[in-house]
Amino acid sequence: MKYQILESEKGSYTGGKEFAVYDCTNREYICVTFSKDVAMKIKEALEKQVIMKPEESIYYVDYCPRCKRFLMENNFLNYCSYCGQKLEIES
Repeated sequence: MKYQILESEKGSYTGGKEFAVYDCTNREYICVTFSKDVAMKIKEALEKQVIMKPEESIYYVDYCPRCKRFLMENNFLNYCSYCGQKLEIES
């Protein structure tokens, strides 16, 4: 797990409840927000930027490792056209 959401009951910015998105690899905070929903959306968007290899099915058609939908050659370049996951495409 590269990113985590850390919750603070009494944050340093407002003194109220805060949610921080933390990068575990680089050991740094990405952002701080007051809404857990916003923090979750930021975490999901950041995780989609981590390059993943498409998986091969039994039908020799690649599919997205995140949403498990089949990828057609004409509907993606380096991203899944369904969920936006960044993909490593071999030429």
